[in-house]
Amino acid sequence: MRHQLAYTIAVSLTLWIASCAGSDDESTLHDDQGFLIPLAKCCDVGGFYNAGFDSCLERDTLDMEVPGTYFDSNGTGHAVAPSAFLVSLTNLTICPNGHVVKTSTDFQIFEDGSLKTADGIVREPGEFCVNRIVSDSDSTAPLAMFASRLCIADPCANSSTGCIHKCCPTGMILNETERLCQPSSVPFVIPFHDESGTPLLPPTSVIVRDGVFVDCKHGAYSLRPSTEEDEEFYVLPNGRIHLPAIREYVDDYCIDQFASEDGTVLQALLCFPPQPEETAANVVIQSIYPYFLFVSSLFLIATFIVHALLPELRNTHGVTVMCHAASMSVMYIGLATIQLNPYLPDDVCIGLAVLVHFAFLATFTWLNVLSFDIWWTFNDRRLPRRSHQLGRRFIYYSLYAWSVPTLIVLFGQIVDNVRGLANHISQPGFGTLKCWFHTPGSFYIFLYGPMSVLILGNVFFFTMTAITLCRARIGTLHKDNASLFYSKQKLMQLNKLLVDLNYND
Repeated sequence: MRHQLAYTIAVSLTLWIASCAGSDDESTLHDDQGFLIPLAKCCDVGGFYNAGFDSCLERDTLDMEVPGTYFDSNGTGHAVAPSAFLVSLTNLTICPNGHVVKTSTDFQIFEDGSLKTADGIVREPGEFCVNRIVSDSDSTAPLAMFASRLCIADPCANSSTGCIHKCCPTGMILNETERLCQPSSVPFVIPFHDESGTPLLPPTSVIVRDGVFVDCKHGAYSLRPSTEEDEEFYVLPNGRIHLPAIREYVDDYCIDQFASEDGTVLQALLCFPPQPEETAANVVIQSIYPYFLFVSSLFLIATFIVHALLPELRNTHGVTVMCHAASMSVMYIGLATIQLNPYLPDDVCIGLAVLVHFAFLATFTWLNVLSFDIWWTFNDRRLPRRSHQLGRRFIYYSLYAWSVPTLIVLFGQIVDNVRGLANHISQPGFGTLKCWFHTPGSFYIFLYGPMSVLILGNVFFFTMTAITLCRARIGTLHKDNASLFYSKQKLMQLNKLLVDLNYND
């Protein structure tokens, strides 16, 4: 009550000052009028209404708090002094369920305090509010513009046709830098496409819900197809937005002309997906997990150095272990760096993601080589020999272990950077939202799928090795001392390989 009284006094003083500063004709008109026009303001004295965002902005100005014109019952406009209005405050009342805010800069206020918008909506006093809006980036612009704010039934609630969500009210565009909707004569034209990107004629039954900014609980981000090819989007006739880069469809969005230094460009605002709630224990674990990866990489590097320094370990199996340890250490260091720095520059983010992707796959291909090498060594009927030279077999190992990750990573980058391929296969999407895969589909195609095949290969080789081991153990019961010595040598070699493999994994 005290706030309302103080507000009324402040508005009265403001309007009195404004009326005293006005012309003699305006004062005479108000005196002859003989009545006050009830008018509800949306914001406090000096506040500007930020249409679209449905909020008030504080500005250092006291001029033109109310419109300078009212209309009689015949629709004739009359200039009027500010003191002709009986002003009250509404404080941006919340619209009931199933209703949305409707903002219009083209409206008429009648002498009884009612309002009529350009599209025929009529409201009685108390069912709307009027306030000055920011007409451009300069809040002190001489041309004062006003907007009406009222609640209407959500036109998209029960619509069976397409519904387009325009960020700002009709006749306004979005100034993303200052986060406000400003009047503009730029027409709002939506280019419709099908899912493949083929242009379509605008549907006749589509509904445009304007002035309802996207309500994002986890933040919003803009799509800029004019500067970023992977941010291309298509507005479908059913009102949804299709993102071909990640093969997703979005309903929670708003689209509008965005003001920039180079003019205006059509962009869309989308909500970040909801993030799972993290418990305190998970937060602690995730905060220290990258450091454990660094520690693990130190032991892997130590393994690499030991094998490199000792000549007796630089055989085919030893160098294979070195390649496996090197790949895994690069993977750990890269993952830890990504987790500790979630806001890396785009080029660094994408480059690091590609490196980790390659190291991840190389870790499993070299593990596959180790599994094969154990099976091959144990099935070789010749007596194990100590050799410090790398033969042709290691060349084959290297061609396999390095070429498979290279081909998979290269294919993923081709899909990520060649337009049109996203319509047929999921893209890795490195750098889209984070420095890693963007969608579950890309995980399975470019990482989990190849890993599964390699793991199945490891299981096969270990199973075959175990069968051979059982047969060898049974055979030793019926062999002479020489054969027994031979089998023991094979068992010792297998045991050494298994210990080395487990130590590095």
